[in-house]
Amino acid sequence: MTSNSPADYQALAGAESPKVGESVSFDVYVHLPNSKKFIRYVCVGDLWDARKASIIAKHTDPTLYKSLHDALVDAVIDPESLGTQRPAIPPAAPAEIQVFNDNVDRELKNIFKFVSSPEEGEVATTIKAMEDLSKKIIEVVAPDVENLRENILQQSKYLMVMTDAAAITSISVMVAMAHGFDSRKIFRDMSLAVLLMDAPFADLGEDTVVQYYKDRNQLTKEQWEAIRRHPARAHEVVSTRLKSIPDSVLQLILNHHELYNGKGYPRQIRNESLPATIRSLSLSVDVFEIMKREHYAGNEIDILTALDELQEKDIDPHLRRHNQKLVQSAISYVRNQSATPA
Repeated sequence: MTSNSPADYQALAGAESPKVGESVSFDVYVHLPNSKKFIRYVCVGDLWDARKASIIAKHTDPTLYKSLHDALVDAVIDPESLGTQRPAIPPAAPAEIQVFNDNVDRELKNIFKFVSSPEEGEVATTIKAMEDLSKKIIEVVAPDVENLRENILQQSKYLMVMTDAAAITSISVMVAMAHGFDSRKIFRDMSLAVLLMDAPFADLGEDTVVQYYKDRNQLTKEQWEAIRRHPARAHEVVSTRLKSIPDSVLQLILNHHELYNGKGYPRQIRNESLPATIRSLSLSVDVFEIMKREHYAGNEIDILTALDELQEKDIDPHLRRHNQKLVQSAISYVRNQSATPA
């Protein structure tokens, strides 16, 4: 999500206008007069082609804009220095996060017990507990939409002392906002999906899950197959037994490990063919798993460092795990917000 104050944008001068066949050197925005919004039309590094120029020529307001804030950030931040600081240990969590973690743990144990032992619990109360918990997570992660970015950035230093569900939800809301989403319903869908998507881990044992985060290459063939099946297993259980869960959440559960290069799981399909929210969640899951891997190795890294790894600069574009436009959008978003004075 970007600022929509006219004061934050400047119309491009003639010399700055994109040239057909050339890559743009900064994000290009267009103004939507009816909704009074500025939206990013072309990301930095993308090719400006005749089709883009033709569409804009027919636009109600054909003027192109650049973000003054982006220009300021570029001037004061050295990209090579970003994400290099690694605190020795994670900070102590505030008391409210510790209480929150206890509540999340309790409810997750209930859902895992329900999934593993169908005779335990009641469907209606289980659904209600999970829906209530997803709302609570959003309340903790993002008390109000206007301050989502600030709250999540403040919480981000506590990611490794949050429960996994709360941490992944925090990252996924941030990434979704970087990709232009600002709907609280979408955030709640993501939160509910995060709570449910790893329910089959309850049958794997903690040692297997920890080894998956530390070094999945050390898993046995049987352990790895169980890991690869868990999104489909979670989708099957939730869709069969929790009838009121919406399809939007079910799709997030099923596809949260599918990748841009088609080498994800369980179906190994390119996630470009899937809804945009799934691509945001898939990227968020990878960011979390990189941070978790480093955490177990004794390195506490930040979101930017994890995102930088996912740029996969030395890998052929079609073989990268995630669409680089999405990765760059998330990086720009975090940089911009980190550079904004409190």
